[in-house]
Amino acid sequence: MGTIQTKKGSTIFGVEHDNIKGAKHVVDDVKKMYPKDSKIVFLGEGGDENNKYAPGSEQEYIHNELKNHYPNFTNDSWDGKELDVHNDQSMLYKYQEKKTGLPHDIVMAGNWANMVGQNEALKSEDYLSDDGKNFLQKSAKEAGFPPISNFDNPSKKDKKTLYRLSYPQDNGDKKTKVGELSDTFNDARDENLIRKMKKYEDNGYKVVSAAGYGHIDLIKNKKQK
Repeated sequence: MGTIQTKKGSTIFGVEHDNIKGAKHVVDDVKKMYPKDSKIVFLGEGGDENNKYAPGSEQEYIHNELKNHYPNFTNDSWDGKELDVHNDQSMLYKYQEKKTGLPHDIVMAGNWANMVGQNEALKSEDYLSDDGKNFLQKSAKEAGFPPISNFDNPSKKDKKTLYRLSYPQDNGDKKTKVGELSDTFNDARDENLIRKMKKYEDNGYKVVSAAGYGHIDLIKNKKQK
């Protein structure tokens, strides 16, 4: 399990998504590292606009266990309202548009592909314009994948294609604009985490965060810049 320790004593733990056994190890480590009277803030990954985590997830487990243990506990996920993928007016979309130079509806299509590729149910009608659909079909063709067969009810094969377009590095696939949008999605999240960590550390908190393994190296690189 990779970790990042800051100079002010905060810790980012690398976790495997939906691995509750791994989450238990994180909780045990946190309890050993920080006395019970510590001011702890949990910046979990994937919190919604109300900083709530997916039911049954490793993030929810860590949050609940730490909340029950530390009297001076605060929760503020590193996604939250600012990076809400379900709100196309959030800071996330503005960041991606600025970084990529792509129009709003294309960014929406890329984020839809990213989320649906990870089995999140997002309605195509809320995210995909005709240009957005064409963008995804062209990207699939460019990467050597079959066309998306059904945007309204993506098949298992469609979801696999959308995932591979979003994360080409996982399978050595050709990178397209969909993959670039996925990169900016994660860049925005990592930079937001670093920003929030500094804010809380400056106010005397020890930050505990749990990030998917893929974020650890990205965050390390950003913190060194």
